[in-house]
Amino acid sequence: MLRSTIFFIAFALCAPALHAQTYATGDYTIQTPVGQLRINSGFVAHQNAHSFHVYTFLFRPDDTETWHQVPVIREVDSPTMEFTVTRTATADFTTRDAVVVPHDRGLMLTIATLDYASTPYDAHAVVRTERFRLEQLEEEGRWIFLLDSNDVAPKGHSIEDVIRKAGGVPGGEEKGAL
Repeated sequence: MLRSTIFFIAFALCAPALHAQTYATGDYTIQTPVGQLRINSGFVAHQNAHSFHVYTFLFRPDDTETWHQVPVIREVDSPTMEFTVTRTATADFTTRDAVVVPHDRGLMLTIATLDYASTPYDAHAVVRTERFRLEQLEEEGRWIFLLDSNDVAPKGHSIEDVIRKAGGVPGGEEKGAL
């Protein structure tokens, strides 16, 4: 019984990460020590290679039934908040994706984006990574994903490589970063 309970808890924590390269349409819940994070994924079809997924985040603290919309913020004092994160691709490869994984530093959102000069097929394109940590602002009690760190992946790495290294995809490094 204990073994199956441990397996279920481990699976529940990692289940959303198994879809890390594209959260399938639907919702995924991650239980944290202070509440539940819900990831909602929707597909926007354009009948061509430019269709994309949109992810939104809701958080419900354990002490309430209220769900909070969780924005992505790069600076605490910045008025700019992103309430959606998109997964985009060319007809050939992913150009942006994100994954949320439990980490020893808290619940982390990793966004990997292909940065290029004029076209995603540029030989000099690189993958930029931003990591955000789920936090509660004291003065407002609001929950946010706040920028924690950013970097550039080594030349030749794909979006999938970066997401895998975030610790969210089988074959990736456990709780690791580039």
